[in-house]
Amino acid sequence: MLVLLVLEYAPARGQEFTLCRWSDEQPRVQRFDGAIRLTFSKGDSSCQNPAFSPDGKRILFTRFLNGYNRGPSELVVLPLSFQADSVVPGSEQVVIASRDADNVNVPGPSWIGDAICWSSDRDGGADEIFIARPDGSDIVRITTHPESLGYYIEPVFNPADPHRMLFEYGPDDTTPHRLGLIERDRYNTVTFLTDGTFDARLPSWSWDGATILFQRADPYSDNWRIMTAELDDSSSIPRLVNVRRIPQPVAHNTDNSWYFNNRFILSSTDPGIPLPNIFAIDIAVGKAIRVTVSSENEDGAPSTSPDGAWIAFESHRTRDEESPSDIWIIRAPPLVPSTVSRKVSSPGELVLKQNDPNPFAGCTTIRFSTDRGGRATLQVFDISGRIVRTLINGYVWPGKHCVVFQPGSLHAGLYF
Repeated sequence: MLVLLVLEYAPARGQEFTLCRWSDEQPRVQRFDGAIRLTFSKGDSSCQNPAFSPDGKRILFTRFLNGYNRGPSELVVLPLSFQADSVVPGSEQVVIASRDADNVNVPGPSWIGDAICWSSDRDGGADEIFIARPDGSDIVRITTHPESLGYYIEPVFNPADPHRMLFEYGPDDTTPHRLGLIERDRYNTVTFLTDGTFDARLPSWSWDGATILFQRADPYSDNWRIMTAELDDSSSIPRLVNVRRIPQPVAHNTDNSWYFNNRFILSSTDPGIPLPNIFAIDIAVGKAIRVTVSSENEDGAPSTSPDGAWIAFESHRTRDEESPSDIWIIRAPPLVPSTVSRKVSSPGELVLKQNDPNPFAGCTTIRFSTDRGGRATLQVFDISGRIVRTLINGYVWPGKHCVVFQPGSLHAGLYF
């Protein structure tokens, strides 16, 4: 279905453009892509790294108290109430107090059964791996190593065998990191799975416990590649085998975790878009499906609900990592492996309203609604028919949507 709308752009000369922004007094609770805000950080606090409970009704996350990735930090559990296509957050519960330490969990399987895991320097010295019950009771320290060797961070359980845990090890932030394996049923034996030839980070198990996901780069490089591997137990010392690179789009790919069906991974990436958003990537062919759509928010640290219906993530304004983050949640798009054909429906009855304001100077808001989900494209053309901006290109959920169009360097005139 093709619908045309006339937008008249007439920037005021000699004046700064007025950007479309939500006021701090009225925090945004839902974005035009359908994402719903679950936390409202106050002051310098920053909410990050969401991980669903096994029943999908709660989220565990890290709250840094002094800004994005700036400790000390605490672990918080947030109950969720699902109402039709909406999610209402409950009252937060601090389950691991900061105690002037960095307590940090990661997205993905950091909450399995009746246990959560995280890294912390709460006992002084190096960061170690801890587990506890989800209410913060029965805290057990899993690892012990000299502070001179660096820190143990980013722990996750194997969902099929919680006695096995993956983690990341690094002596500092600039030296290549290595992946490690903890075997709790073998007296917490630690085995390093990589040798530091590459910088390997953020390990995670697939939800069937069969495949390891991690990101890898050449030493001292930010060119992250998404990798998968399996664990060979045929000898006394476990090792990685069948190490493969996912053919993902060319972009910065970080904050990767598994989607619940083990055929897709979720990644914070920026293939040709202003800021990293969340994409689902088919591990077989690298086909990327966009999950979040925001030109002013950097979305990261995605995590899937156990039934695959929802994706939680952290988000903050711009790439500025001084900007505190909050936890958001969005409905997952239909994800079917590329090897299976799927008919994508049209959005059904589509109502595209006149943009407001029109004419406009700094920005204008375009609103539309659809009676059923499907693939939709929202593009802006100049008077010669040239596409000057693609605002939406992907799946949209039923309901009302709005998107802010900021012309930037475009010339004054009529657009469609």
